[in-house]
Amino acid sequence: MDKQIISNLLEKFEKIEAEKGNNSPNIYMVLEITGNSYGIFYHYIYVRDNETQTSFICAIKGFKSNMSVDVVETYDDVLKMLRSVQNG
Repeated sequence: MDKQIISNLLEKFEKIEAEKGNNSPNIYMVLEITGNSYGIFYHYIYVRDNETQTSFICAIKGFKSNMSVDVVETYDDVLKMLRSVQNG
């Protein structure tokens, strides 16, 4: 497993979390990283708005995901996706 890539992924997720700050306490995000014995890893982000009971899964652009999901780069991207899911 390439530790540098995972470190970069964690840094990017922390940056998105920092952008969120305390402005959106009702929005919960979790980064899930899965690796296998071949050193390959995948990730996704589970996002949930506890106020509206809306949730979705996305991935961080530039990193492997084992799901066919939309990708985000910033917290604004996360909010746009959340609004899109809420408006259905």
